[in-house]
Amino acid sequence: MKKNCPICSNKTNLFLEKKKQPTKIFPTSNLIGLKKKDLNIYFCKKCQYGFQYPFPTNKQIDNFYLEEQDEYVSLIEKPEIGIDQEIEKINFIKKSIIKQFSKKKEKLRIVEVGGFDGFCIKNIFNPKKSEKILIEPNKKGCKIAKKNGLNTINSYLNTNIAKNYKNHFDIVICKHAIEHVKNVKLFSKNLISLLNKDGLLFLETPDLDRVVKKGLTRVFILQHLHYLSKKTLEILFDSLNLKSFQNNIVEDTSSILLFQKKNKQNIKKFRRLNISINLFKKSLNNQKKNLQNFIKKNSKKNIYIYGASSVVNDIFSTYRVRREKISAIIDSDKNKEKKRLPIVKNLPIYHIKNNKLDKKSAIIISTVDKRAVKKILKDNNFRSNIFSFY
Repeated sequence: MKKNCPICSNKTNLFLEKKKQPTKIFPTSNLIGLKKKDLNIYFCKKCQYGFQYPFPTNKQIDNFYLEEQDEYVSLIEKPEIGIDQEIEKINFIKKSIIKQFSKKKEKLRIVEVGGFDGFCIKNIFNPKKSEKILIEPNKKGCKIAKKNGLNTINSYLNTNIAKNYKNHFDIVICKHAIEHVKNVKLFSKNLISLLNKDGLLFLETPDLDRVVKKGLTRVFILQHLHYLSKKTLEILFDSLNLKSFQNNIVEDTSSILLFQKKNKQNIKKFRRLNISINLFKKSLNNQKKNLQNFIKKNSKKNIYIYGASSVVNDIFSTYRVRREKISAIIDSDKNKEKKRLPIVKNLPIYHIKNNKLDKKSAIIISTVDKRAVKKILKDNNFRSNIFSFY
């Protein structure tokens, strides 16, 4: 059945089906009442955009972000994995801000929407010279941010907050939040309301074009309601009088786009993409073949997965790897040893320094920052064969 596009209202086509996806994707100590739900993704050719249908209920969304997000690992508290890529993003944001506001304003007003613990906004410029606010629905994230000296609003971004801070901020940062909201057009309007007339909006989200070309399935989860290309964002924000003039590829699958209300020059126009289910399936089948060959080649070794992340769900549900082929999951967070992933409740999670681990094993890296993982493995004397999705 065709569904209407939430952005342009045109009819769309079914793009991808993922059956019986777990509603919880992070390691948890509470395995009671776990549920599974089919995930259907539709694609709008006009907007170059994918979306989940039906959307989760408000209760399910609250479970995602007010409860399950408690299992997030804070980069402020535990910066071992992912910090290098985050610093790259922060440096891009800093460079863009300096270019725009150099010697014009001594004190900048900066807000981050959906930053969990506020790692990004905390590390942008001297707090004494900036007003910084984090808008974040998760209580744990806000608690960490407050502990580190940030002002917080423990809430989703809504119309009331947008009105209270209308035209207030020089900088709005929104990283990996827009794909999670129900009403993407209203959310975008509220983001723009926060900006003053010369303000900059930094928006990071998975890049649908790159995801399709690489055949990556980890982005397609129940927690993601929208799948946006750079062209989608151009169409969406252009209709709201915001222009994109710079973008930066990060994490290999995501992009940060920079928008401004009134930019007279260097407006960036993105081409229409050749996004198709056939291209995605071809790339995915290649990934499946490569993973199965890796497992077969290392069948006499202990095979571990590094990273107790959402990608583990796809390893077992989409790539159809049999549980008995995997010896354990390795993670740099010792607290995860007492938890389990819902998709494989009986698969143990070991800390990287656990002496049960075989240093001559084979390892499937499930995290995006494979450089950091390889360094950790080397520092801990692993001499393993490695497979990475990225």
